[in-house]
Amino acid sequence: MKKIHLFLLAICFSFSSFSQTGMLDGTGYAPDFTVTDINGTSHTLYNYLDSGFVVVLELLSTTCGHCIAYAPGTENSYQTNGPNGTNAARFLGLEVNASTDSADIANFMLTYGVTFPIANDVSPVGINYQLYYTPSYFVVYPDSSYTTMCPAYCVTTSSYSSIENQLNTAIAAWIPPINGCTDSLALNYDSTATIDDGSCDYSSYTINTVGMTFSPDTIICDVGDTLFFVLGSSHNAVEVSDSTWIANGNTPLTGGFNFGYGSTAYFVADDSDSFYYVCQPHASIGMKGVIIANHPTVFGCTDSLAFNYDSLATVDDTSCTYCFSNSDAPTSIFSNWTTDTKAEIQWDNMNSSCDMVLKYFVRYREVGTLTWTTKSAGVGNGLCNYGLNTTAKTLQNLTSGTTYEFKMKAFYCGGTESGYSAPSQFTTSVDCPEMSNLSVQTFSGNQSKATFSWDTTGSYVFARVALRVDTLGSNWQTAGGFGVYFPTLSVNKFGLQSGESYRAQGRTFCDSNITSYRSWWTTPVFWTQPGSIKIGGGSIINNLDVYPNPSDDIFNISFISQEIQSLKIRVLNIVGEVIYSESIENFVGEYTKQIDVGDNAKGVYLLEINNNTTIENKKIIIR
Repeated sequence: MKKIHLFLLAICFSFSSFSQTGMLDGTGYAPDFTVTDINGTSHTLYNYLDSGFVVVLELLSTTCGHCIAYAPGTENSYQTNGPNGTNAARFLGLEVNASTDSADIANFMLTYGVTFPIANDVSPVGINYQLYYTPSYFVVYPDSSYTTMCPAYCVTTSSYSSIENQLNTAIAAWIPPINGCTDSLALNYDSTATIDDGSCDYSSYTINTVGMTFSPDTIICDVGDTLFFVLGSSHNAVEVSDSTWIANGNTPLTGGFNFGYGSTAYFVADDSDSFYYVCQPHASIGMKGVIIANHPTVFGCTDSLAFNYDSLATVDDTSCTYCFSNSDAPTSIFSNWTTDTKAEIQWDNMNSSCDMVLKYFVRYREVGTLTWTTKSAGVGNGLCNYGLNTTAKTLQNLTSGTTYEFKMKAFYCGGTESGYSAPSQFTTSVDCPEMSNLSVQTFSGNQSKATFSWDTTGSYVFARVALRVDTLGSNWQTAGGFGVYFPTLSVNKFGLQSGESYRAQGRTFCDSNITSYRSWWTTPVFWTQPGSIKIGGGSIINNLDVYPNPSDDIFNISFISQEIQSLKIRVLNIVGEVIYSESIENFVGEYTKQIDVGDNAKGVYLLEINNNTTIENKKIIIR
């Protein structure tokens, strides 16, 4: 165990020494970059930031002990703040160890319950991020500012829960900006705004009373302007209809403004119209005024037939452009990947300023045959508000080891369509080699162990053996975790029940990322573990109790031994590794013990009590 710890420390230190030349050192703004995760999905930092997400970057290595220890905390924060939680953040793992591959990362994610995307072989220097030790976290905010966690010595953090709390706090610290007018002198000042959006309005007019007149009595303004009335003590201002105004009448307009004697008030012209008003006691002698509000001049294209027609424009600025559709067939068609029964095809995005795609068709057939199969390769919403941006399609139910040709056709908004493109070809992969001669070996000296062996008809990526108790409805489990990589043709399974009957099946996989590229399951093999299962009064202990279960860290174990016996108490993980062990000699009576296993990853574990002839098992769960 000491050798393993030294090895992990050396790995973390070697990352530090090569990565300190990164330029991001806690100041300025986080630089943009694009990486592709192990599932082939592309991630661009600024795309997430532009969408308003906080982005958590974890620079890690799957062989780093602290990366493993903090994985539950990082995953918990992802579940709290990611798409399944508040949807405030996106998480992205960056594997910086050049010696790992996608299969190593997939195994790391499966073993330690990680579900956020991880990209492989990322150079911190290449993306301009500084790294001292793994893991290091960068929490990047939508304005490209950022905060760092563990930038130098992550080993000082005591547990994964500390990482989880720090991430949650850093994400919650982001307060989205509010756009508006931030100038308190403007008419539309917004005290809640944090970013000035250039909308401040300073347009206003003041109307006074001078003798028996309004001054000025005629104002021409823009819609949205503010007009202040400062009235003398013997004058009011009441909005009237145009006919009442012409006749020097004083009947108020229903719903119009009405400002009392000697008041100071304001009116906002909210429509393109003329607003007539009078002083009621002096209307007969012509004390009246008018406000003429016009829409502000808006320059743009006023031709409704033009591609860039602007319905709000009031003055044509000669910017009109007119499109002529080319209705081109899809270009650059190719096959991105194939398996034995599937192939993904891709093509260029055919949207342009004059052509918006409505849908695509693909036709394919085996080379040398006459009949085409036609499939939809993406359909828009039919409204043509924007073009269909689909550029990939997975073809299924193909024949293995066969060459196909395919061609594409585009349908455009407005009713035009292209012809079919020139054909392109791909060849499906051959069948994934079958696992054969699956067998199982048991051991009288270790009644909880079984070894599976098999043969194969060719090379593959990894194999998986599934087993369960030979009882209908029993849960399946795997031997060897994620899988056993070729050319290894055997795997051990620990923690089995002595005297229990089991069945197992195996299959091979030919792609780490596309797990549907695999062989059929083998026929089952059946066996019974050596030893016997004690039942009823034959149990080696009585009143076995484990609580709380599930637990975050501490379990209380109690039982009663009715006879003097030597016992070994162990806790094992799902791959048979011992994480806790205790031996007690010549014991009789009541046993109580509190054990702390909180430093281990969340998951299912097995409590085993053994007196060298019989084993008692109980499942416990660390959450």
